[in-house]
Amino acid sequence: MKINKLLASLLVASGPAFANLRGPIEFFQPPSSALYKPQSDLTVLKESLFFLCSQNECEVSAVYEIAAKTAKELTLEFILPTNEQISVHVGAAPVAVQTVPSQPVDIREKDVLPGRFRDKILYRASFKAAVHAGVNKINVTYQQPLSAEERDYGYFKDGRFVNYFQYELWPLKDWLLAAPFQIDLTVKMKREKPNWWKRFFGKVRSLKCHAVILEECHFDDGQFQGTVLCQVNSYFRDKPRQQGDYLVFSTRWGRDFPERLICEMGDKDLLRDGAK
Repeated sequence: MKINKLLASLLVASGPAFANLRGPIEFFQPPSSALYKPQSDLTVLKESLFFLCSQNECEVSAVYEIAAKTAKELTLEFILPTNEQISVHVGAAPVAVQTVPSQPVDIREKDVLPGRFRDKILYRASFKAAVHAGVNKINVTYQQPLSAEERDYGYFKDGRFVNYFQYELWPLKDWLLAAPFQIDLTVKMKREKPNWWKRFFGKVRSLKCHAVILEECHFDDGQFQGTVLCQVNSYFRDKPRQQGDYLVFSTRWGRDFPERLICEMGDKDLLRDGAK
């Protein structure tokens, strides 16, 4: 009986402490995006989207194949998390890129910055593209810093962090897309193949991506009404594969591609897979 009373006292005493468990630490970096549609009748045939990721950032390479009926000069734009290390080639020719701080304009841009990070700045990059009649290739390359979120934390242990990036695909949905349009996605993370000791007794760093579908939702609670974006997560069945010193995830989408891509990198037991 005395033992039961002692346990009850300990539980009561510890209740407020556990109720006050702090939230996770997060370091958020804004996303980047596909090219915005210009005021022209161009057709996108294909995009090859490539991420080469290290511990703190990914080098992003987006290659577009675009068909034009006539030669013309266009202004193309996309959003970035930073204003550094941007390279654009139209065909084989490099072109100058201008970046300026930008406030979100439409509901989809506003959605890329979570409420607690609304003080973050998006950058809008723009460049001139002289396209010729026929198929043109545009290559955009830049660095995407990784966000970090603490998981598996508590009172008696240090938390572990998962890195992730977010990429906005929805701007391509505003373009005219060819019937056989496709996006080829490849994400590579530097990782030596783990030995058996690491697999069974250590923590193995891994990679997991998922898609996000955005849907407009209307609400009316009697006092307020309006439109917000609802997010539906879609987890890939495809698994990443070890290729040399890299862990590689690849997939292909057709015209029904999602609005957003999120990829996480960290200890395998911390990565979300849709089952939790």
